[in-house]
Amino acid sequence: MKAIILAAGMGRRIAAMGWHKPKCLLPCPGGTLLDNAMRAIASAGISDVVLVTGFEHAQVEAAALVHPINFGFVHNPEFGSTNTQFSAYLARKHMHGGFLLLNADVWFVPDVLTRLRDAAESRHAGGALAVQRKACGSEEVKVMLDQSNRVVRIGKDLDTTDSAGEYVGIGWFGQLSAASIARQLEKEHDKSGSRVRFVESAFDGVLAADAMIGVEIGLAEAIEIDTPADFEAACDLWHSADLTTTRIKAR
Repeated sequence: MKAIILAAGMGRRIAAMGWHKPKCLLPCPGGTLLDNAMRAIASAGISDVVLVTGFEHAQVEAAALVHPINFGFVHNPEFGSTNTQFSAYLARKHMHGGFLLLNADVWFVPDVLTRLRDAAESRHAGGALAVQRKACGSEEVKVMLDQSNRVVRIGKDLDTTDSAGEYVGIGWFGQLSAASIARQLEKEHDKSGSRVRFVESAFDGVLAADAMIGVEIGLAEAIEIDTPADFEAACDLWHSADLTTTRIKAR
């Protein structure tokens, strides 16, 4: 089992608050978003991490290497014009045997990972996705669940009235689903528009054959940071929980 972290993006929207480094280096309690992910990965018993980098890749790699984890790096040279599906496609050979997939701009509490693993194993499912039940807008990656919390559909373009909530960018995939996702990434690679799709498109493409379970996590247990407003909301969450971080200011 490896962890694959997608950290290639430029974070154009977050630049509005004066942050011009990769989003995974944003401050959070105890360090950065990347530090938080590394600690959680280690606590879940995973010792091998593949980091897909792009924008300012040397900064991200240097920040990662301070952690006592076995790293592999995959570089997305087209980070400015592609999206997470292309980054995942570049890392597909590392999916063999099962993998944990993380978006690098997500802060989360560490035991989310073990809950995903336990849910996938106890339900004999191919994978488990972290889901926050809430009303979603057009920007969130939405999920549809059946009565047993099996994921029926996933994607940004789903009808908001049909969705059960938001997939927050953390997924645990066993060996069979990992192989299916890797094949789906290859299948979709040459299709029109594939380079600007999100990786969840590949998940959606295998759901009919590979059972994935939606694991509900609390609204205070994870937050994806895409915009300055998201970062302010994260700071409010951390402070309300008696955690501390630094509110960055435009420089």
